[in-house]
Amino acid sequence: MPANSNTKTIEVPVELLNALKKSSVAKNYFDAIPASHKQEYIKWIAEAKKEDTRKSRAAKSIIMMEAKAATKT
Repeated sequence: MPANSNTKTIEVPVELLNALKKSSVAKNYFDAIPASHKQEYIKWIAEAKKEDTRKSRAAKSIIMMEAKAATKT
């Protein structure tokens, strides 16, 4: 059994990746939060059936992350 078989891979939706590229504050926040918190954002975006909804949720996620990052300073 490989040594990394217990490692979880989190697949980030392309809509969130694109949104994170536009905000360094949100990207830094997302990189710093625990995997379980990342999974909540990812799940919320990924469960949307329409691309427009995924894009909208990704944009809202960026706003939430920027707000949370601002309260940490």
